[in-house]
Parts: sequence; C-alpha cells; structure tokens
Amino acid sequence: MWLAAIGLTVVLTGWIVMFSILVVTGKPVFILAGIMTRGLTKSMAASRFLVAGFVFFALAAGIGELTSMIRHNTLRETLTFGADTVRHGRSVGKIERFTEHSYSTVRSFMLQRDPHGLAHAKLMLKCQSEEIEVGEYLASGDREWLASVCNSMLRGR
Repeated sequence: MWLAAIGLTVVLTGWIVMFSILVVTGKPVFILAGIMTRGLTKSMAASRFLVAGFVFFALAAGIGELTSMIRHNTLRETLTFGADTVRHGRSVGKIERFTEHSYSTVRSFMLQRDPHGLAHAKLMLKCQSEEIEVGEYLASGDREWLASVCNSMLRGR
C-alpha cells in the first residue's frame, strides 16, 4: 500500500512540474530539454537540462515504483496438502513451478532466523533431501502463523 502511495505521489509530482513549466514558459518540457533555445531567456536556456532531468527522473522513479508494485501483485504461491503429498507451487505471471513431496519425506515447517537479527525469519519446508523457502512475500507475523498451522496439519496426518 505504501509503495502505491509513493509511486503515485512521484508520478503526480512529475506531471505537476511538467504542467507548471508549460504554464509559466508556454513551452512543453520536451522542447526545453531539446537543442533549440530560441524564444527562451538565457537563464531558462541554461537550466533546461536541470529542469527536464528532474521531471524525467521523477516520472521514471514513479513508473518504476508502480511497475514494481504491479509485479509483486502477479506473484502467487500455493501450498496444498493432498492425500499423499505436500505440493508447493510458485508462479510469476504465466510461469509456474511446482514441487511435490510425500509425507514420509517432509520433516516440518521451520522458521530460520538470521543469527544477527538483521533480516526477517525465513519459513522453510524441511524435507529429507532439500529445504524450500515458503511464504517469501509474507510479513514475519504471517510466516509464524503459517508455520504453526502447517506443522499442526502435518501432525494431524
């Protein structure tokens, strides 16, 4: 939610600055950033790259934030407890990757904490031969809840 607010604020700031320059000078920012300086005062001609750079930077930063936010909304992760297996799936857009593990190989769901306390704990699906990170995009409280629910489902089998 904060990313959306920041991205929208940056994009709107860029558009407001572009519109303000258009109203004050009567020329669009794209012309101010161009080679031609006819009709501009000397101070405006000297600072046209600075102004245009600020505007384009603000627009690019806002578009980057919005793109990042949209990309995170297209990431999807599923955890399915079947009759014989635990199935973990992760998809980004149309690309999907699934792994299946039988209950005999699944040990537990564990929180792997950073020894220095600098990063959030990772939720790991511990199997006989491998470890898989689950819930990469969840908040730390949600990871703890998911670990307890998944472990109780494993004990109930």
